[in-house]
Formats: sequence, structure tokens, C-alpha cells
Amino acid sequence: MRHYPEIEIRAIPFRTFKEYHLTINKSGVDKAFLTRIFAGLKKRKIKISKFAYLGNLKILPKELKSANDYPTLAIGNSPRSDNPPENASIYINALGGDLKRFMYIKTDKKVLGTYFDCQNFEHLSLSGLCDAGSAIKSSFKDEAKNIYKKIDAVLSQNNFFPNNIFRFWNYLTDVSENYASFNKIRDDYYIKRKIIRFPAATGIEAGLLNGKRINVSLEAIKPKREKAVEIKIVKSQRQCEAWEYGPKFSRAVLVTFAKDNIKKLYVSGTSSVNWRGESILKNKCGENIVYVMTCIEHLLNKNGMSFDNLVMSHIYFKSSAIYDKFRRIYTANAWDFPYNPVFVNICRDNFFFEMECIAANKFDTIKIVPRVRTRGTMSNTRLLFTDSGNGPSCPAR
Repeated sequence: MRHYPEIEIRAIPFRTFKEYHLTINKSGVDKAFLTRIFAGLKKRKIKISKFAYLGNLKILPKELKSANDYPTLAIGNSPRSDNPPENASIYINALGGDLKRFMYIKTDKKVLGTYFDCQNFEHLSLSGLCDAGSAIKSSFKDEAKNIYKKIDAVLSQNNFFPNNIFRFWNYLTDVSENYASFNKIRDDYYIKRKIIRFPAATGIEAGLLNGKRINVSLEAIKPKREKAVEIKIVKSQRQCEAWEYGPKFSRAVLVTFAKDNIKKLYVSGTSSVNWRGESILKNKCGENIVYVMTCIEHLLNKNGMSFDNLVMSHIYFKSSAIYDKFRRIYTANAWDFPYNPVFVNICRDNFFFEMECIAANKFDTIKIVPRVRTRGTMSNTRLLFTDSGNGPSCPAR
């Protein structure tokens, strides 16, 4: 079966720096392998802004459970998903090049985010933000409210505002029990902070560490001059807006960096909802997956992009059988985009497939290839970064 590479890097070329997206789907993601990846990034002065482990938490390397050198989050398969495999994958977001300033954000003595300042804008991201209190003594509502308080504090400390946020990721340990409460808390936050341009978002179940019930990640941006960065809500003609039937998020957000000639499309978690907000194709697995993919393709096409423009994607499956069906569809369509699979429950009982992604109008594809040195009977493998030029759908520069 045709499949994507075990390791793929797609780098978006801004004028003074590159934004790297690494997708790693490899068996044996152990300390030695990660050390080689980190060494390769460090050698090229590439700074990690987000490190995400996705999959089975039981095989999570112990070094990652206490990692505190960069923002790290673990998104585990849900124990309530149907027969999840023993899978593990990695997603890394990183930056390299000429930045005026880059720093890690620490909260509760833990690195939870990054801030950087470049020629035309300032950017802030937080990864895996959770309540520092005891999960035993607090309720889900307490945890969620405390996270929003922490978000406000971090934004304020770095001279950002809630309206600068354009993307949220929200992971809940029991989505069927807590999703309604989460939506109410988020609604209250948006009303209080006067947020009317709803960010793109994912809200889904996941296994979390340390007994936490919720963690939140986000990205925010602040232009340094007029028209340097434009944020535009992208509506779908295939699905109604989520806020029309409940959750307050936009189907997608387009971020345009005029001076860099870069456009990035952030597509929210997308499932099988029609233009009335109803669940459809509930008993037709293949048609359901195809429908969701056409909804995402529609958003991409509206902005002059296709699946070839994806620099990252996370795909959520309710069972291994649905994953197998998706892989057959992926192969039949000759798709080649990177993705991380996660096995979880989704926000409605009759949803069983969801996808989110980031696309860019241009990027470089960078492959990591093994070089083997042989000394006597001993061999030493190290990983090399090789630039293979522009992405397949990207205009030549």
C-alpha cells in the first residue's frame, strides 16, 4: 500500500526565517532517535516551538513525560476509542533564521510556549496549557476556567490581547460528558473578552497525562504595521458555520503575510456536518470520509490551494477499521500529504472521522535521509537534512 514517508519536513519560507513542520510516523520513536532529530535541528540553529507526541501514551518515552526544554504536549489515544493500535507519531513546529527576538514562555516553572518578533509581526503560541492544581480536588469546569485565566495572564505579560488569537486546540478526556460545559465556558470567555471573530479550533477527546481533564493550545499574532498581516475568516459553502448550531469557532482562518508573499490556511477540526449542522452519513464509513475530505478540499480550493499544499494535519479516527478505510482512500486518490493519526472519540457519538490541517501557498520539502558509516563490523547511522526544493504545488520563487 502506498504511504507517506516516515519522516517529512515542510518549511514555509518567510523573508527572514523559515517555519518548519516535521511529521514523524516511525516505529521505535525512542530516546536515541529523538536525540538525533534534536541534534540535527540544533546544529542548524532551528528552535522548537512545539513538540507534540500523538498516539499510545503507554509507549511514550519517559524522557518526554518530564521534558521541559521546549513546549511539549502528549495527545493520547482515548481509552474509549474502538481497538486503538499501538501507534505513536511526532509533530514538531520549529523556526530557523533571522528573528529579532525569540524566547520560551514559562508558566508554573514549565515551558509552555514561545514568543518571537520578526520584521513585520509578533507571534505567540502556547502548547498543552493545563490547570496546575490537583485534578482530584478540582472539577472539569474549574480546570477549564483556570486555563482561560492563565491564557489571559500570559497574553497580558507579553502585550497580546485575546483578539490576537486566531487558532485554538482543545483536548478533553471525556468529550461526551464535558463538551457542553466546555462550550459554555468558552462562550462566556468570548463574550467577556468581546471576541466576535471566532478563531479556527479543534475540540476533541484525547488521553491526557497526570489525570488532567483538559488542555489547550493556541496561536496568536500581532502585526507591527498596517496590512503587514491580514486575518480572514473563511466560510464554507458545504457546511454551515459551527456557531449557527452551537460551538463558537470558524471553519477556517486564512492568515496572509503580504510582505512575505505567504498565505497560511488553518482548517478547523472538520467532521460530517451538513449545511444545517446535522450529522450525516452516519452508517456509511467510506462516503463519510470522502464527504469530510471534500469539505476540506473546498476550503483549500477557495484559497487557491489543494491537498498538495498541506504542511501538517492531524486526523482523528474512532477505530482502527476507519483508519484502514481512510488509508485505502488516501492511496486511491494518490494523496501525499503528511498526517498524524490519533484514535479518539469525537464530539458527537455519530461522528467517527475528523481532520484538521494547516496549508501554505508555498513551501520547501526537506527530506531526512540516513547516512551509514561503517567502521569494521560496527555501523553508525545518522540523519541528514537535505533540501529537495519547492513543494509539488508551490510556485517557483
